[in-house]
Amino acid sequence: MKDWIRGIRRARKAQRMLRSKGVMTGHGFKFSGSPTMKDGVFEQAETEVLCKLLVKADRFVNFGHFVCLAQSMNVPTIAVEPVPVNWEFLHKNIAQNGFERGVTVHACACGETVGHAEIFGVGTGASCQRPGAQSREFASYRRCQTAE
Repeated sequence: MKDWIRGIRRARKAQRMLRSKGVMTGHGFKFSGSPTMKDGVFEQAETEVLCKLLVKADRFVNFGHFVCLAQSMNVPTIAVEPVPVNWEFLHKNIAQNGFERGVTVHACACGETVGHAEIFGVGTGASCQRPGAQSREFASYRRCQTAE
């Protein structure tokens, strides 16, 4: 029951964030979503390394916040996003920045085989790993198509 309630609360929070206006980030693009991503404290070391690598990149494949970062640097991007609410955030962020021409979005996961996978959790915590009995993660899942 607790997991179900947590899931409902997270879904409501996500819907509120989806309705909010994007905030200009320190990287020069508007972003709607997690406050840590908007404030620039999300994966700071990874972001710093990625910025250095994107300067030399011909193409970028990733998801979410990093797709917007690559697009802000004019790097053609392929986005892969199997989690429905994350997919909504990604499309909102692409649209509010006018990044539609530079990014291709696939609503699927990537894996070793073609088929279906179970994804547990929501947001940046979504995973193919089933949460343990003591996990505080939302234990619901969605089957998603994987592509080669």
